[in-house]
Amino acid sequence: MPTNKKKRPTKEDIERKKLTDYIQHLGGENIDWVYTMSRVKQFTKQGMTYAGMRYALWYQVNIQQTSYSGIEFIPYLYDKAKRYWADMQRVKQSIANATFGKSCITIEKQEHDEKEDIFI
Repeated sequence: MPTNKKKRPTKEDIERKKLTDYIQHLGGENIDWVYTMSRVKQFTKQGMTYAGMRYALWYQVNIQQTSYSGIEFIPYLYDKAKRYWADMQRVKQSIANATFGKSCITIEKQEHDEKEDIFI
């Protein structure tokens, strides 16, 4: 009797799904999936990863603050997003490795006149 065990998804399958879900989130319902996935395949042949492509799209929308207009900009954003990611990893690591002194400074709240026009 044949068993109907499902194959466990690979890490690559999971990352591809995350990428397509993110593209769906950004692009809505009007996505040409045949074209999109053919471009994604081309990008992977150029050495780009699914996670890297997803991060490049995130970088475009959240860091560059430009609206999503398709995946055509991924090759232009990929290296910038990769450098940004590496910089953020270095910052996280330096924060994790930072040592802080044991001394504590108390800052007293200063009273001020709330009716004071500060910017006039």
